Amino acid sequence: MAEVEVLKSTWVKKGATLSDKSARKEFGLTQEEIILGIRGGKLHYQENNVYGNPFLRLIRSEVEAFVDEKHGGDYLKTKKIKTELAQTNKVYEEKAPYSNTIKLVMVSGLFSLVFLYFIFRKPEQTEFALLLVVLISALVTWSFFNIKFRITTHGVEAAMPPFTYRIPFSEIKAVKKMEDIPWYAGWGIRLWWGGGIAFISMRKSAVLIEKEKGFFRKLILTTQDPEEFINKLKEEME
Repeated sequence: MAEVEVLKSTWVKKGATLSDKSARKEFGLTQEEIILGIRGGKLHYQENNVYGNPFLRLIRSEVEAFVDEKHGGDYLKTKKIKTELAQTNKVYEEKAPYSNTIKLVMVSGLFSLVFLYFIFRKPEQTEFALLLVVLISALVTWSFFNIKFRITTHGVEAAMPPFTYRIPFSEIKAVKKMEDIPWYAGWGIRLWWGGGIAFISMRKSAVLIEKEKGFFRKLILTTQDPEEFINKLKEEME
């Protein structure tokens, strides 16, 4: 009876439960392992749904005990340390800014290709070629609108999926603000004059990072606020 009362209080206690999706992500379990744990009587569960999407609600302490039994006592401790390191490694992150003009150009271009695909989809060779162009354009558009800049405990990162470029603090020679990016520089990832690489989201002032060595000696980033980004970077380097 006491065990039943404990279970009842656990279901309503804040932070004491989690979904099966969270258990898979946080503890590395598979759905099959969760089902086996339920069938073996090691995991209690409740069936819930959010906006019509069903999920299983589990008791966190039981999931932790189940994982300990499966992988050993040090597994959760090691995983927690790795998670904390990953979280503390990122000091600052921001998404690149985009002008309304570039948004209109990129989205209009993609919709135009989709329109052409439905108009000129025959013969089959043309249909396949147009579909391929539409898919590649959609991927490029998604990648471009996900440019991000990060300051970590070890250096600077610029990412345009699936590409990421990193510079450790030890290789940074100078950090400065540069004036507006010229119109002919292009958008996205670009090679820069004098042995550099640029992550350009729009025409604006940018952050210029000069390196001591390496194939690329300059990194140009069109951050939201170059001066603020430079100050944060210098603070972390001190």
